[in-house]
Amino acid sequence: MVAVNAFPDYDDSTRALARAARKHSLHLLVLTCQKGAIPPDWLQGEEVTQAYRYSLRGIFLYHRARYVIFTHGCFSFFRPHARQTVTNIWHGMPLKRIGFLDGKDPCEVPRFTYTLASDSRYRSIMARAFGVDESRVLVADHPRSDLMRDQVALDALTLPPHRLCMVWMPTYRTAVVGDSRSDGDRSADIFSGAVDLGRLDALFARHGVVCLVKPHPMARADRSTFDRYSSIVFVDDAELVSRNLSLYQLLGASHCLITDISSVYFEYQTLGKPMILYCPDLKQFDSSRGFVAPLAELVQHPIVEDEEVLLETLQRMLSEGGFLEKARGEGDGCAASSALLRRLGAVGGES
Repeated sequence: MVAVNAFPDYDDSTRALARAARKHSLHLLVLTCQKGAIPPDWLQGEEVTQAYRYSLRGIFLYHRARYVIFTHGCFSFFRPHARQTVTNIWHGMPLKRIGFLDGKDPCEVPRFTYTLASDSRYRSIMARAFGVDESRVLVADHPRSDLMRDQVALDALTLPPHRLCMVWMPTYRTAVVGDSRSDGDRSADIFSGAVDLGRLDALFARHGVVCLVKPHPMARADRSTFDRYSSIVFVDDAELVSRNLSLYQLLGASHCLITDISSVYFEYQTLGKPMILYCPDLKQFDSSRGFVAPLAELVQHPIVEDEEVLLETLQRMLSEGGFLEKARGEGDGCAASSALLRRLGAVGGES
């Protein structure tokens, strides 16, 4: 049995791993963070067990699972027993400091058998962040990246007429869920009025662009802020779930990504599509949260800190064109998830 615990419940990591579990005839256990979580439509009919993580049943099933995979920590006060492989896939490769690099106490850092790194450069970073030997850091693609290769249409979303779709995914400045903290400048993101959305909306309209703004699950965001705009559309996790569309499927179907210092940068980079890194409070982030390494060593794109430069960059990009129409899909739709399960021994071994 493979147990998965992710935040939010039934996120794209869970969806990708469920697809791989089905392919390899593995029984999936979903340990939910929310009591009474409702399984999404895409999971209907699957051989899946669901349990609230903090229930007696959830704790019992956790200990029975041969393999456990989590994104934010799961029962880290338990040391994995000898017959259990616990894998911390985290929620992408971090740019911001995490774990011991962020000054966490040992009791706040999850315990596990293995964690992931996207490449050899990140192997040492993840080892230091979680206080483990590099031998316990597997170089592997994140399971959720499988969904970016799906060929999906955006018809399920009610969008204005457009020829290009951009996705804007800022990280949170003030967390309102989970770890309560503030990083950077709380007034600097798109949800706090720090960006002239009217000018952006006009630019997008002229070029036939719809820009989907997706807030971080831990961020405070007001949907009504975007009601007045014709080409900027607010999309959150709840709406994607209601449309049976995943975030990473949306990313795969998009033409361009605007983000700041979010881990989505590394996964979107594999699509070979244009990206803009816009972070007006970069210096404040550096002095408050800090980064796992100098950003120049981690990202290949310049980081835009000024709104005028952002507008100029968008204008130039839209005038030049050259956008890829589709995600570069290949394989069976669960290559990364299957590869991880194989590395852990869940496929072709004891399950």
